[in-house]
Amino acid sequence: MVAADIWLPKDAKVFVTGNGLDPTGALFVSGRDGNMTALEKLSSVSFMPALSALIKVCSLCNSSTLIEHGDEWYGVGDATEVALTVLAKKANLGA
Repeated sequence: MVAADIWLPKDAKVFVTGNGLDPTGALFVSGRDGNMTALEKLSSVSFMPALSALIKVCSLCNSSTLIEHGDEWYGVGDATEVALTVLAKKANLGA
């Protein structure tokens, strides 16, 4: 399970890229006009308070762990919580 899309107020949608549990990936935001902007080009998700708050809650309010062993990533815990931990790490807001 992975977090792939996030819907935000005011018709913004965030697309999350990456494969499986690997926390490397990118977040792209699509506004009402349909234009997509890579969030890392904007330095962080902090310019979008709703997104930043959502991802922080996803990170803080779960008990999963993400472990790297060699070239593989493993999640310990509920699959949904692991997916949210991966999302938080992709956004550089995870523990």
